[in-house]
Amino acid sequence: MDTIKEENKSEKIKLDEQVQIEEDQKPIETVIGEPLYGPTILLESSFIVACIDPQDTNHKSTKSLLGFIEPHNCRVHIPLLVSAEVISKLIHKGKSVSIAIKLYDDFIKSFPGVLYVGSQPNFEEIVKRYKSSARKKLKDLQGNDFIIVTEGMIAGSIILTCDYKMFQKAKTYYEDIYFVSTDSNHYRNDIPRFVNKFLYITNVTKKHGA
Repeated sequence: MDTIKEENKSEKIKLDEQVQIEEDQKPIETVIGEPLYGPTILLESSFIVACIDPQDTNHKSTKSLLGFIEPHNCRVHIPLLVSAEVISKLIHKGKSVSIAIKLYDDFIKSFPGVLYVGSQPNFEEIVKRYKSSARKKLKDLQGNDFIIVTEGMIAGSIILTCDYKMFQKAKTYYEDIYFVSTDSNHYRNDIPRFVNKFLYITNVTKKHGA
């Protein structure tokens, strides 16, 4: 009797594993069931705040870029640290806590595609990342920025930021970080580079039937 139970248990485990494999192999879909064609885009906090706040100097640029991205069904990479920074920055701009949270929540809900928070690195993982970057300028990034950039690098995300210091320190080691700023030559140079990379990934993904 015990032998039969063990065999049944073993068969159930195999069936569960097969179901999980089949689920993992399915193409990712958006909340409305459309296939995910666009690349993974990490929106850094300065970019999101500029999108939300009409008074931000980069509001027009970020909204325009967001409008370009939206129809392509992307996976939107927003690490938890970015969420915390966005709410904090909105509060420092004079918003109440409840208003800041609502503005951010509305932004998240309005964006089509799949929300992806990435990993939540523990202390050992953070130490490992710093050791691997010991001789690189990446180590000079502020704590949160370092974790956010390395999150994007590990996930292979395209990073969009309005933070020039972050961009400067990361661009040498990660080419898929793009600086978005209305009053900057880097913006004029970076946006065509971003658009070309974005459309290339999107077209390749569609071609292979993701």
